[in-house]
Amino acid sequence: LDELQEIYRQNGLQMPPMTMADLRNKNRPVTVETAPPAPAAIQTTGQTKPVTKPVTQPVTKPVTKPVAKPVTRRDGLGGKCPVALRDQRKLVDGLSKFSVTHNGQVILLSSAKARATFSARPEAYLPAADGMDLVSIDQQRPRLGTLDYATWYRGRLYLFTTQSNLVEFREQPERYVR
Repeated sequence: LDELQEIYRQNGLQMPPMTMADLRNKNRPVTVETAPPAPAAIQTTGQTKPVTKPVTQPVTKPVTKPVAKPVTRRDGLGGKCPVALRDQRKLVDGLSKFSVTHNGQVILLSSAKARATFSARPEAYLPAADGMDLVSIDQQRPRLGTLDYATWYRGRLYLFTTQSNLVEFREQPERYVR
């Protein structure tokens, strides 16, 4: 509250009466009163000519938007677009402006077209087993796989945590695909 009062004071404004409870209440509209503009001319006693004072504009600070929190990804794709990965076999960075939330996961896509394609059939583009390493699940140590150790099997992307898990899957995929 003290910081807010100081900002008002620095800008030559009178802060409206408020409490911390008022600031926490997001539904309460806060009205800001501005200082009246300075007069163009001021009369002083004993003089015949008015003394002019330049009109100054109030100092305003630019309004800044809060910085968006970085998107936390837990999809195993490392921020890559699943549509470009499946359809073009290319690693293309996804952008947060084209992101979608699917089953609680934020999926980054590379374009509006990719977002529309993904939204029509999300299961076709997501890694099998929600990106979990199927070998580690079988060993009862479930972990999220990465693109560093990935393979395609029957048109689906499978992610693993280690090279040895990837090799084990490639040797016996039927054992893990249910």
